[in-house]
Order: sequence, then structure tokens, then C-alpha cells
Amino acid sequence: EFTTSCDNSSGSERRLCQSEQQPLQHQRHHLCVNDKGGVVEGSVSSSSPSKNSGFGDSSVVAVGAAAAAAASASAVDDSAVTVRKSIESVAEMNSPVLHALPMTTPEIEQTRRRVSLRVARDVLCEVRRVFEYVVVDDGGNVAYKRFLSNGAASKQYLRAVAELREVDPSLLTEHERVAFFLNIYNALLIHSVAALGAPGSMLERMKMYAAVAYDIGGRIYTLNDIEHGILRRGRAAPSGIAVTTFNGELDARNACRVARPDARIHFALNCGAKSCPPIRFYELERIEEQLTLATRNYIVHNGGVEVDLTNNVVRLSRIFAWYASDFASEVPHPRQSFPALLRQRDSAQAQHQRPLQPPSPTRAVEEEHAATAADAKSATNNGGVSDELLVGVLCWIEPFLDGELAVAWNQLLRSSTKRARVEFTSYSWELNTTA
Repeated sequence: EFTTSCDNSSGSERRLCQSEQQPLQHQRHHLCVNDKGGVVEGSVSSSSPSKNSGFGDSSVVAVGAAAAAAASASAVDDSAVTVRKSIESVAEMNSPVLHALPMTTPEIEQTRRRVSLRVARDVLCEVRRVFEYVVVDDGGNVAYKRFLSNGAASKQYLRAVAELREVDPSLLTEHERVAFFLNIYNALLIHSVAALGAPGSMLERMKMYAAVAYDIGGRIYTLNDIEHGILRRGRAAPSGIAVTTFNGELDARNACRVARPDARIHFALNCGAKSCPPIRFYELERIEEQLTLATRNYIVHNGGVEVDLTNNVVRLSRIFAWYASDFASEVPHPRQSFPALLRQRDSAQAQHQRPLQPPSPTRAVEEEHAATAADAKSATNNGGVSDELLVGVLCWIEPFLDGELAVAWNQLLRSSTKRARVEFTSYSWELNTTA
């Protein structure tokens, strides 16, 4: 059960936990969200409370001038520069202090673990309440306006989020850490859109992912930081502009990364788009079971996988193309084969195969062969995914199939006579909002 209050002993534990933390003395320019949901601008030291926050802390921040650009349609020309400068300054701020480290004992570490877990539960309790009154249509849409229209509930949530400064994610177990960051990511996304407004373009959306952040344990975590830096353990993002604020091996937040990335998180994270997986609340004790359920539901019931036997096509969500290496890396070798897919590849190669003309190929012939190689590579799919990765993705998907979908899948891909092709469906970036 989640608890929303703490006794006197927990309060003293929290003070002890705070006394052991090293305050950050760097100044940062930010937009913070006050207790009324208003966006205010200021520059504060992270070691002292913000006067603008309305409740004694600045836990909701949009890092640097890029956040201001997201809130103001007139300031977009220098977006790439301001995002990069902001990320560099935050990366420096998140580097650990290598001198004057506090002394610690096993007893202190146990106390810090109890405090971090208790505060994390308190915050997640409020996150769950927010999901209950703003997430609709079985998790598919969000009533963003409700987030700030319910004054008492919003204020209670903002005060709870301020307590994130007392959570040290490195002290949570692997399962607790995954559940914690999944919920915080989805809550931060909702909070960002509600407070700053819907992104008006793809560039503004990318800026939001890179700029809006929560202060957790005295460190800054943007949406990109949580997804790619923590949950994917520093793996490169599909988009070159989806950068994080991590500062290499010196970054103190490295201790908070998951030990082993889990590709199922891609069906639990919601980035605010119509094609995103539904928003769910993930419990610390049931995260393993819930991740499997979320993955199966998205694949079987939410259009993640479709099999068209008439046209011999398997349609996959674009998520499987963007993160193909995440899925394929979890499938050991040797991998199963898909005869219909191999037959499609071989047929395309045979159709375009032409020998080079001696004694040496001309430029035109070289270009023709390059085009032929490209055609052969794309013969099995339209997502630019290599055949090796594609087979890994398909092997990863198979255990989550059931019912008629599993039957159709085997009829097509395991066929000894058919030729099959994989198509990655288009992704709707329209905001997943409702009245």
C-alpha cells in the first residue's frame, strides 16, 4: 500500500538524510512552476529554496533558454544553440563533487535507503492520483487542462514533487528504480504540457524532451535523461537531437542507471503523442508483471503488431524500428528463422542481381549496383532496419503474441511457400489530448 504521511521518526530520518547530501552551489537559469501552476522565470542556487516556487523548493524546472523558447513562439531561431548551451551547463552541474565527500556508515546508508524509499512512495502516491483524474480512455488520452484546474489536488501534487529532492534513486532496488522512473517520466510529461502548453512543432517537442526536468536528489533529470540516460543506460537515442545532459563517466547520476536495460519500457513510456502506448501506473512490487502485461496489450490490442494475410505483410509499430537494437540485443544467438522473410529477401536480390561489366565498372554502373544493394537491404522492410536486427525484433515479439494474432503470424512468417514483408506503420505525433 502507498502511504501519504510520515511519523515523527521518519521526519528525523529525512533531516539526517538531507544533512548527508552535498548541496550543489551552481546557479541555474530556469522556468519553475509555482503552486498555482503558473510558469515563472528566475535564477536560483540549487542548494537553497526557490522564492518563485510557492512551496519552498524548485523541483519543476525547464533548463535554460530553450524552455523559454518553448513557452514563447517568438523565440525559436536559436533553439539548437540554446539547448546545447543549457545541456552543457547542466551536465557540469551534475558532475560529482570529488572532494570533501561526507563520511558514511552502513547505518547511515540504511537510513538513507529507508528515507528514499518512503519519500518515493509518497510522491508516487500523488502521481497515481494525478493519473486517476487526468488520464482517460483507458490510458490513451490525457485531459491536460484538468491538471491545473483542480487547485487543491494540483497543489498537493506539486508539494509532493518538491520532496523528490530527498530521493536518492541509487539506493532503490532495480525493480523499484524502473517503476519509479517510469511513473516520474509520464508525470513530468503531463506536468510539462499542462504548464507550458502543447508543443507547436516537432522541434518544440524535441526541445521539451531535452529541457523540462524534475530535481531528484539534488540532480536534474530531463525527459531525455530519464529515458535514454537512466532506463536505457546511456544508449544513443534514435534522433540525433534527442540529447541528454549526462556528462560521461563523471556524472553522478550514473549510479542511478538501471543495471540492465529492459526493452519493455518502450511500452510503458508515453511521450504525449497519439501513437504512444497507454499511460499506466506502475507499482514498485509488481513492475515485472505489469511491464509484461503492458507490452502484450500494446502488441495485441493497441495496434503494435498486425498481420495482413491478404497482402503477406506484417505491420509493426514504428517503435520497433527506432529501438530495433534494444529489442534484438535481448535475443540470444542462434535465432529462429522466418522462411517467408528470407524468401522475400532472396527473391529481391535475385531480381536485381547483375554482374559488373569488365574491365572496370563505370560510374553509372557503380551507382546502379549501390542502388541494387539498397533495394536488397530494404526488400524485407520499409524502416531501414537490417535483416539481422529485424529477425531479432521478430524473435523478441513472438512470446507476447496470442490468440488469432499468433496463428496469423505463424501462417505467414513460417510459411514454406509465401514471401512476406515487414512494414513499420507511420507514427502520429498529434498530442494525445482530450477535453
